[in-house]
Amino acid sequence: MRKKVLLVRGLPATGKTTLANRLGEQLNCTVHEYEESENQDALLQKAIETMQFNGEEHTVLIANFIQSSYIRPVVEAFSRRYGSVDFQFYIANGGNGQSATVPMSTVHRMRMNFQANEDVIKDLSKRFPQHRYFDCFQPRIPRQTTRR
Repeated sequence: MRKKVLLVRGLPATGKTTLANRLGEQLNCTVHEYEESENQDALLQKAIETMQFNGEEHTVLIANFIQSSYIRPVVEAFSRRYGSVDFQFYIANGGNGQSATVPMSTVHRMRMNFQANEDVIKDLSKRFPQHRYFDCFQPRIPRQTTRR
């Protein structure tokens, strides 16, 4: 059976963590926060080792993943370990998009550069044809309200 990597993408404060945790619970797999940083290789290695150690068929990675160039290191790392993998792309679209930690000017710049799943898949499938890619529609997550 092919390994599956679920990539939860989105702008700040759109519900990426909420969506990723729900997917992780449904699939009984580990959720990893991924960030494009100097220790991204260590983060990817931890995700791969956790997947292998726990015998998981799925893993969930959370990040902004604005463009396909941000996702390439992920695809390369899983390619080296597993050969061919199924990559599922989710875009979180809940929340209000107003982050307490990210300035709105940065959010606007990210929004302007954000690639649709279709474009990301097109680019990655040219570079890494051994994998399968899936654009997973994700409806807006309704806010939970409490009754009084």
